[in-house]
Amino acid sequence: MAPRVWFITGCSSGFGWEMTLEALRRGDKVIATARKLERIGKLKDAGADVFGLDVTSSLDDIRRLVWEAYNIYGRIDILVNNAGYIQQGALEEVSPEETYALFNTNVFGPLNVIRAILPYMRSQHSGVIANTSSAGSWTNTAGGGLYSATKKALSGATETLRVELEPFGISVTSLEPGDFRSNLLAAGHRFAAIHPIPDYDNTPTRAAIEESNSQDHKQPGDLVKGSKIIVDILTQTGCAAGRKIPVRVALGAEACELMRDKCKDTLALLEEWKDVVSDTNHDDIHINSLLGCCIFAQIIENFRRSSADGLSLEFLIVWLAGDVFNIIGAVMEGVLPTMIILAVYYTIADIVLLGQCFYYRDLGGSESTKSPEPEAGTASSSSETATQTVPSSERTPLLQNRPEGEHNGSNGRPATKQRRESLTSVASLRNHLTAVDGTHLSPAVPLRKEVVDIPPRPSSTFQIIAFNTFSITLVCAAGILGWYVSATSRHHIGHDIPKSDGTLQFDITGNIQPELKGYAY
Repeated sequence: MAPRVWFITGCSSGFGWEMTLEALRRGDKVIATARKLERIGKLKDAGADVFGLDVTSSLDDIRRLVWEAYNIYGRIDILVNNAGYIQQGALEEVSPEETYALFNTNVFGPLNVIRAILPYMRSQHSGVIANTSSAGSWTNTAGGGLYSATKKALSGATETLRVELEPFGISVTSLEPGDFRSNLLAAGHRFAAIHPIPDYDNTPTRAAIEESNSQDHKQPGDLVKGSKIIVDILTQTGCAAGRKIPVRVALGAEACELMRDKCKDTLALLEEWKDVVSDTNHDDIHINSLLGCCIFAQIIENFRRSSADGLSLEFLIVWLAGDVFNIIGAVMEGVLPTMIILAVYYTIADIVLLGQCFYYRDLGGSESTKSPEPEAGTASSSSETATQTVPSSERTPLLQNRPEGEHNGSNGRPATKQRRESLTSVASLRNHLTAVDGTHLSPAVPLRKEVVDIPPRPSSTFQIIAFNTFSITLVCAAGILGWYVSATSRHHIGHDIPKSDGTLQFDITGNIQPELKGYAY
């Protein structure tokens, strides 16, 4: 395997120094940089290529240096942003100039180095970027708040970069070490506020600063051990063989404990205030649930009435196309599984409604022929009905009924209504018998009683309760299924979700309430 090419900033001491030596021991190539070139001469003797780099330089200057470094080996595989320092003091004490200088070194500088190197990594379609943050990004220590703020910002930018660069095959991680025995607390790496405010004397802020300074070179973390683990993780070898580079690396027992405590406190805070802060959405936010229930009810009603009246075929086709594209977009964007399930549900509902349109309306068969409109000026009384023309078929009677007063054909057969009158006299009986000529016995139209539409029996109370119970259960089950899939999913496109402790917290208000509201609507 060809040796990897590293580009590391802030190599004059600490992790930058030790990671350079560890990578060289493994046979890799290292381009080591520091603000003062003379301080990394020994790294050059060890085999590193060294450059003087102030990360607060302009982006153009950084790009020129990176171009020169890139041309040494023709590639850069791993970038480690390690430069940084501590600014101490209460937030009020630290001037805007001091604040900007701190962010310029700890945040803006690393981002510019990334901007300068990314074109080469994108062209390679591979690479690893590691930004050295701190376990301090998970805590808020009085007197060190601005330093923690810079590390929070760097970690946040790192998470965003990870999502943005994944399509290019570039991995991004945030290194968040705890207390390691480095020069970070030594003079030249930590700075006090230029204009301290006396009112902060004898306060927890001053006590925290003094406690931090007293730990200089007494920290429990071993830089050599920590650097070996970092190199293993970034190269996916050794203790990290076969593992994906994580979005965050909590290095050291103290860092792990800080992260764990912060997560517990945050979860407790959310649980304590959820009933106060959760209900802030617009009242129409559950419109999807309402639409889902309405569609379900419409489908059932169509089956019950054996009719698709009121459905627009054109509208359903357009709606189905939109739902299909919703599924495609949801899958491509990696949204929550609940949204994908909802899109699939709507698509299936559209297909069922379309099927009902074709089945009940016979859209694929012959169309019925409507009777022509009466000509203008044709009179019709309330007791008469205009004769309708029905297309001939094997079910068409040979003789059509005529309005009252007329006869069927030339045989003088009385009209239907007249024949149905009561036979109240011998004369009427004689007239009725002489009118029967046997034409109704034609094999084309068997003699049978007219079909009378019988209205369906009304549903019983038990049937109504059973139907609604089944409908509500089905809607709630769909919502719970979506919640379960989302809660147990560990990966979305572009996101790694840490494995939970295996206990799913079911919130009946959050999981059932929207579905019940929708069905009630």
